[in-house]
Amino acid sequence: MQKQFTVEEAFGFPGAAIPCRGEDVPNEFTPEKNDRYVFRKDVLRVFRAFMESEQVALELQGPKGSGKTSLAEQYFARLNLPLLSITAHERTEPGDLIGYYVINDEGKTEFLPGPVTKAAMEGWGVLINESNAMPPGTATSLNEFLQGSAVYIPELRQTIKPKPGFKVICTTNPEDDASYRGRYLQDAAYADRFMKMRVDYMDSEAEEGLLTDVLGDYGHEDPEPMAKSLVDVANRVRTMYKGGTCRLTISTRALVNWAKRTLDFAGIEQTGVNPIYYALDLTVCNHTRDVNSVKAVKETVLQVFGVPEVVEVANAASSD
Repeated sequence: MQKQFTVEEAFGFPGAAIPCRGEDVPNEFTPEKNDRYVFRKDVLRVFRAFMESEQVALELQGPKGSGKTSLAEQYFARLNLPLLSITAHERTEPGDLIGYYVINDEGKTEFLPGPVTKAAMEGWGVLINESNAMPPGTATSLNEFLQGSAVYIPELRQTIKPKPGFKVICTTNPEDDASYRGRYLQDAAYADRFMKMRVDYMDSEAEEGLLTDVLGDYGHEDPEPMAKSLVDVANRVRTMYKGGTCRLTISTRALVNWAKRTLDFAGIEQTGVNPIYYALDLTVCNHTRDVNSVKAVKETVLQVFGVPEVVEVANAASSD
């Protein structure tokens, strides 16, 4: 059953009585709510305007790890709205989005609606991650859906008229980003159907506040200096990533995990390794085999924290 929320109720901005549509209870396809997620006022303003408009399609542009996916998921989570998700790739076919035949338990063939068709039939949202990784021919197969038009599905022998609430949200890396690689330039008719918004990394103050809370809750007695240094490292690495000089970046999620794992392995100095670097490997650096990028990230950590990766075991032991 539909429920009317306010921005204050759903997203925690005091005094914001602006209405937004939701459901009274979540269903099995509603994303899990993350109470620590921080909504940025300017980003939320545009996303909410899209969700309350008649427009069906939204493209979220931004660098890797900037929170495009989590923005959509947490908006839907706060309003108890269902959201189907799929990650596109270069072999994504129209059937992966619209539907295809399967063999049922009785050994007969039946048509299984894809996430876009299912969302249109139910009035749900569908999130297509890395949408510019799919071939242009696959993308243009969605044109009628993106317009909110009725679509005839031959396999179902019926016309699907998208129900109210149907939204298609796509995430992409911007074309002017130096890290933009291996992506297709989509057809103009397809691209024209989208409202487009940029999503960048959180501002430093908000991210430091989030990390300070996380570290404090995790048992750190003086979390602010560490939070500030971690965010400093992340922002420097993100700048290198955007400039194309580093193939690694650090998302807010990775930043939180890096902080937690650093505390988890606080005693590992006894083995000769600094826990900051050890946790960095686990959460960031082990994601690539590019030794130059790993070197650049670790040099940044050295610049900010002023401590080397290798610890003199004798010194560590004598300081206890």
